[in-house]
Amino acid sequence: MIWLRLAASSLIPPAIYLSWLATPAITATSSRQTIHWLFTEWTQDGGCTRSAAMIYFFIEDSNEQVKIGRAKDIERRRKGLQTGNPRKLLLLGWIRTDDDVRLEKEIHQNFSHLRGTGEWFDLDPADILPILEHFGIDGFVGTTGDSFEVIGNDRDGVPEYLGVWSWGNLEWNECCPFCGSFCGMHLQDASSMYHCLNCDTLTTFDFLSHQEEE
Repeated sequence: MIWLRLAASSLIPPAIYLSWLATPAITATSSRQTIHWLFTEWTQDGGCTRSAAMIYFFIEDSNEQVKIGRAKDIERRRKGLQTGNPRKLLLLGWIRTDDDVRLEKEIHQNFSHLRGTGEWFDLDPADILPILEHFGIDGFVGTTGDSFEVIGNDRDGVPEYLGVWSWGNLEWNECCPFCGSFCGMHLQDASSMYHCLNCDTLTTFDFLSHQEEE
């Protein structure tokens, strides 16, 4: 399902854009939605300082309320929030930042008129998407696990893919289908392959043509 409503208040002013040095280390487990993210911040001389934090956006699968908070381990936080909650929590996306307290406060203030109990807000995924897009390489969607899973064929027999995000269609040049970063993938002249600056994936997408032939 694609949510079409886009609240006017969902755009975050450019003034709050943050810059930082952060390198992601990713450990993925077997199934979709089970990704453990740990971001470690590095200094310019290569020394490790501390783990960068994330602003996360969880959505309940039934009443569509969105939880906006901050954590250094998103999956651990999701599991903690899931305890005692009969509604399944899904990860809409997150922002990588070293100024999580200030950024969380500004986003909460931006949506204050839609705030419910605690850090829960009456929002749609479409309200969150512009925020994630705004932060570029440091904005991420919660990926489906296998963006290239064939879920059917159109009337012409062309395969239709699951896509990187469950709540809307995102092109690979705007959002990396492998890591979910809004740096996207772009053609690298030196290799003649498509490259993601965040996860460093290089691909020609040749495997898609093989799937279409099948």
